Amino acid sequence: MKIVLAYIVALFAAGTPARAQFAAQEVVAMPPVGQFPDDPADSLYTAARAAMAKQQYSRAADLFHEITSRYPRSSYASNAAYYEAFSRSRLGDIDNLREAYRILSSSSSKDAASLQAQVCAAMVKKGDSSCKQRLRSMADEGNKEATTDGPDKCPTEDDDNDIRMSALNALLQVDAEKALPILKQVLAKRDACSVELRRKAVFLVSQKAESDGADILLSTARTDPDEEVREQAVFWLSQVHDPRAVGMLDSLLLHSDNEAIREKAMFALTQQHDHGSPMLRDFATREGESEDLREKAVFWLGQTNNPDDEAWLKTFFRQAKNEDLKEKIIFSIAQHHDSGDWLLGVVTDSTQSMDTRKKALFWLGQEHSSVNQLVSMYSKLNDQELKEAVIFALSQQKGSAAIDELMTIAKTDKDPELRKKAVFWLGQSHDPRVAQFLLELINK
Repeated sequence: MKIVLAYIVALFAAGTPARAQFAAQEVVAMPPVGQFPDDPADSLYTAARAAMAKQQYSRAADLFHEITSRYPRSSYASNAAYYEAFSRSRLGDIDNLREAYRILSSSSSKDAASLQAQVCAAMVKKGDSSCKQRLRSMADEGNKEATTDGPDKCPTEDDDNDIRMSALNALLQVDAEKALPILKQVLAKRDACSVELRRKAVFLVSQKAESDGADILLSTARTDPDEEVREQAVFWLSQVHDPRAVGMLDSLLLHSDNEAIREKAMFALTQQHDHGSPMLRDFATREGESEDLREKAVFWLGQTNNPDDEAWLKTFFRQAKNEDLKEKIIFSIAQHHDSGDWLLGVVTDSTQSMDTRKKALFWLGQEHSSVNQLVSMYSKLNDQELKEAVIFALSQQKGSAAIDELMTIAKTDKDPELRKKAVFWLGQSHDPRVAQFLLELINK
């Protein structure tokens, strides 16, 4: 079974090594209750499984052990041995860990080898390093490049790779200095058959940021022939706690010849708290760069909730020449609270293009506290197109003040087209006053 991928997901989701240490092993499928009803161990297996489900690991271990000792030829025997070892590993004391390791040593199961690696890591952490050499051997196996069985075909070695990754992960927990050089060898492979192995290795490298993991990830992001491996290396580079990571990511953003990698580096910089913002600001101002990437830099700056980034965006807006870029700046600033005054300034700025002013007006209308600003603005505008946009923005507001203004426009505006627009949007309102107002207009 493919344990390591599930292990990686469980490890990442669990958040802490202590909670995640054996998480992946729980995904190994157990034979269902009643699969062998005529088996003499069926009732014991049912009871053991129930105890395990309740996390009564001591009782589960005893019951699984009873199956293997009393019914060694039972159809449940091999699984019972594995789950006895698993239950003992969850108990966590050194005696149970040693017994779990012993049980797993007599099994040829791929699942058993993966679990044994985790048990060994737990033993080493508790001071028993008797299994450490075996862990190193498991991790170091298979460094030669795989040869294909034909065009576009690779040998079936997923199980062996999973065991090796499980051993490497365990070794990484107890002896990173031994594990990282092996992982570096794995990532140096360039054959097509090692792609999946390299993808798993990237994650493991990222878990030891206090070593030279960042250097390995940067090298992988730059040179691995597989795009997914490179992208994963960039992502995990953003998660390491190495002060050099920001500079490494900036280098990828500026110098990579792959736009997908540059985009991943940009996102990764946003994960560096406020340290990545100066790089994103600088990139957004670069005239010769991809407009799409510059717009993405503006978008991410708008998501930081950093007042300095918001202030910088407002300043940059006045300097930007590209209309699409300005639109992204408007959107980014509109995501912040209290952006109404700034948006109002853009709407009333006659030096800006009509499209830009309308975009600012649209986002101003999305703020449910902007009614007074919209009302004040309407009487000062001379452009019909903008006035229509204000009417629409008022129709999106909640509360009676916006309805009052729409009724005023519908009744008194000199432009019949604008009065029609106001009447139309009043017709979409559920305000109980509107029906009487419209009736009065009809009878006027």
